[in-house]
Amino acid sequence: TDTAVVVSGSTDSDIPLTLSSAGGTVTLTEDLVLINLQGKNYTPALELGGASNRAVTVNGSGTLTAIGAANKDYSYGIVGLYRGGFSVNGAKVIAIGGTASNKSYGIGYSVNVNVSSGSVVAIGGSASGSSYGISATTTVNGGTLNAIGGKASTNSYGINGRTTANGGTLNAIGGVAADTSYGIYCESILGVSVANEAKVAAVGRTYGLRTASGTLAGG
Repeated sequence: TDTAVVVSGSTDSDIPLTLSSAGGTVTLTEDLVLINLQGKNYTPALELGGASNRAVTVNGSGTLTAIGAANKDYSYGIVGLYRGGFSVNGAKVIAIGGTASNKSYGIGYSVNVNVSSGSVVAIGGSASGSSYGISATTTVNGGTLNAIGGKASTNSYGINGRTTANGGTLNAIGGVAADTSYGIYCESILGVSVANEAKVAAVGRTYGLRTASGTLAGG
């Protein structure tokens, strides 16, 4: 059917969906919309509680949309805990951070993002501090990833973190920012790697790409 399932949380303690430390696979046969309606400090729409090296994989034909609340401090579309993994294999994922007085993330914090097929759109919201489409270790092996930083009073990055593209398409765009705007930002050694005819576009108002070092051999 064309029916979308909508799950919302409307108090400070309500998170629309938390996936447990066991990891596993979520198969979307319908569209799923997660909205955090209200919060003060910590307001993700989807929380990945996976322990280290435990991955949550999303596949199927549906679309997962996660929208973080506007709040006084941090807002996340999707937040990861304990260095777990978030993998997309065939589905479509849209993660949008809400307006924040500190930082806003489409996808962020302690998570490893992997795209094998399907598509991911991650958008940071407007922030009085920094805004990130994705702030995490990110790997694209196929499919399409679009990461867009929002308007920010300090920094706006499409992707903040170690980035690898082995295939597929990666577009990273920094938004309007008072300080710096980067498509991809990572100060780590070999922080960015592009290979195997991957298609990468990094666009920022300061620099498209900033990293300590990297390898670029893609298409």
